[in-house]
Amino acid sequence: MTPAEPLTDADLGIMGQAHVGTVRFVLSWQAVQATRDGPFDWGYVDTAFEQLALEGIEPLPVLNGLPDFAGPITDPETLAGWRSFAGAAVERYGAGGSFWTSFVQRHPGVAPVPVNVWEIWNEQNAPDFWPGGVPSPAEYAKLLGVSADVIRSADPQAEIMTGGMFGTPFRAGGIEAGEFLSRLYAIDGAERNFDLVALHPYANDVAGIERQYRSIRDSMTAANDGATDTWVTELGWSSVPDSRPYLRDYSRTPQGQADMLTTAARFLIDNRERWQIRGMVWYSWRDSDPNVFRCSFCQDSGLLERNLTPKPSLTAFAALTGGSVP
Repeated sequence: MTPAEPLTDADLGIMGQAHVGTVRFVLSWQAVQATRDGPFDWGYVDTAFEQLALEGIEPLPVLNGLPDFAGPITDPETLAGWRSFAGAAVERYGAGGSFWTSFVQRHPGVAPVPVNVWEIWNEQNAPDFWPGGVPSPAEYAKLLGVSADVIRSADPQAEIMTGGMFGTPFRAGGIEAGEFLSRLYAIDGAERNFDLVALHPYANDVAGIERQYRSIRDSMTAANDGATDTWVTELGWSSVPDSRPYLRDYSRTPQGQADMLTTAARFLIDNRERWQIRGMVWYSWRDSDPNVFRCSFCQDSGLLERNLTPKPSLTAFAALTGGSVP
């Protein structure tokens, strides 16, 4: 599950009832370090990890974001800063991390839930999400290499996942996920720097999901990396119909959203072994502020309305997990 906004205690209670197993959230360098030589402020991140651990929910952090003081993403000083940020995050929240030492003191008898998988960036193949607006497998490979080096040094058991790739980015300059992955594999040594591949197969129907999944699996097989597991780290539909051409594929009625959740989840479950799918993350948990732009349909993609009223899609989700709805 990916929340679009910070979670409240009420959110966490409903997540527990619905048997949410994983929460994916952005752990932003920009948000934790305000100045080049300043300290890291982990306040909001600590809160997120504490909330999830108390519910026994697995965290899936996305390391992302450049501070205003950073230069281009391949600048040596920027990469050094990223290394410092990523290393500090792993040392704090990974296995045996300092956050968990204090957590068990605050919550005797509650098991820590450290990070096992670190996702590196988000939709790096789409212009809206790559710094500078021009996606580059070569630039991403450098970021991935620095990330892998520091993460494995701090926690050798941790797994590194590519940022979830938008299957078919529609803005000029975007690179389809399968092509981006093929170009990443073509870079010497890049394959050694990730253990998992993530996809965001947004589509009108399961046929569109299948086309996107086949594309990345074909790229993986061609690179002799077919044994690597995959994740769907974002997938969802809005619950508000919209007839505009660039939105209608991702828009449904409330019941239509629930039906797509069930259909897509069952399709991915049926193909879990064939495509080595380890998990699926729905976007998003709860409807978000319509005055804050995230994407053209994102504000209505939640399983709950903004006031926490459950939609039919929450019932559909709970039916899949064995959970319940308040």
